[in-house]
Amino acid sequence: MLLSVPAYAISHETAHGTAFRSHWLNETVLWTGSLIYMEEPLHRRYTHTNHHTFTWHVGKDSQMPFNTPMTLGGWLAEVSGFGLMRLQASRLPAGFSRPAGAELPRWRL
Repeated sequence: MLLSVPAYAISHETAHGTAFRSHWLNETVLWTGSLIYMEEPLHRRYTHTNHHTFTWHVGKDSQMPFNTPMTLGGWLAEVSGFGLMRLQASRLPAGFSRPAGAELPRWRL
């Protein structure tokens, strides 16, 4: 969790190709940051491009981070960091930190 936010920020800017003047350095840092964030770099780049094309269009925005309209419980989960922890836990292989087939809790109040 400690590295997730910086890794996300690094992979976000380098996916745009705007962090460094060098294409090679952007690509290297994109791959490193994306792997720390547990996301495949090319998938990140193309879903993020789609996100910029269809920002907040329900059903088209591939990176829509939460349901709209957001509930109070959903908002609290996002601002507290529990939403990100739930997302990261869902990306772990089955059996790594939870029993295979176990569902993650819903953050609703």
